[in-house]
Amino acid sequence: MRIIELSGPIEDGMWSYGDPYPAPQITQIPPPDWLDYPVYSQTVSLAVQSGTYLETAAHMDRSRMPIDQLPLARCYGIDAVTLWIPKGANEAISAAELAAALANTGTTLQPGDALLVGTGWDKQWHAPNFVTDPPYFLAEAIDWVLEQQVGLLGGDTPRYDSPHNPQNFFP
Repeated sequence: MRIIELSGPIEDGMWSYGDPYPAPQITQIPPPDWLDYPVYSQTVSLAVQSGTYLETAAHMDRSRMPIDQLPLARCYGIDAVTLWIPKGANEAISAAELAAALANTGTTLQPGDALLVGTGWDKQWHAPNFVTDPPYFLAEAIDWVLEQQVGLLGGDTPRYDSPHNPQNFFP
């Protein structure tokens, strides 16, 4: 089994979505007086939607399954198809591009598979426009993903919809 590492670093002062989401902070805890040897620990404060994170439909619809009830088997050890669709700031991902990238892999998506879409935007992790100008999915692309019945959609962008050209595929 091949494991695909998707996480970005959690760092003090890293990107955030802005108000009301707090900027991530990591603070060193001083060693306690009651120890004769050094220890190192930190407090970490951040919004749940920081860095690399997982969400369910409950993020937008409280009647849906919350993340704490999602079976781990839905996230680990599942088949995944990775697609590479290079994109820059504010560039859209279309259904045709998804279909062409899938065809280039020589494989098919099965219901329940994970679909991971790489655009190269992860290289902008520390850029000031990482959150404000990422590549995004067109509504037709999200429709295509839903038609494929994927069990998990992952990407290297902090948003799937555009803040500049909203596709309004979320309810």
